[in-house]
Amino acid sequence: MWTIVMTFGFFFTYSLTSPTNIYGQGYLFYYPIYNSLTLRCLFSVGTWMWLYLICYHLSVVANSKFDEKWYNLIVGSSMYVYVFHYFWLSIVLRAVLVFTNFTFAGNASFAFIFT
Repeated sequence: MWTIVMTFGFFFTYSLTSPTNIYGQGYLFYYPIYNSLTLRCLFSVGTWMWLYLICYHLSVVANSKFDEKWYNLIVGSSMYVYVFHYFWLSIVLRAVLVFTNFTFAGNASFAFIFT
């Protein structure tokens, strides 16, 4: 019985707080994206509620070591990849953009395509 009530409650809450209304929307970079106060409040509360529930669920379920070797490889090497990726990317872009005589449009196109 509780499974049915919880499932119904989940879908009811999800339908109330998800941004599925196509009327009364604001601009693209306007958060919350609705002009109506009711829709803004529901969307804002829903955003924080779903973020909290997803973070809580993942901290309970996915915050454990599954295998020591793979855990150290994935978690330990991700910061090195992040830092050195940007370092080498900036060096290569600097070398290409400074030592070639592209125009501004050529430099912008090169940087946009190859990064």
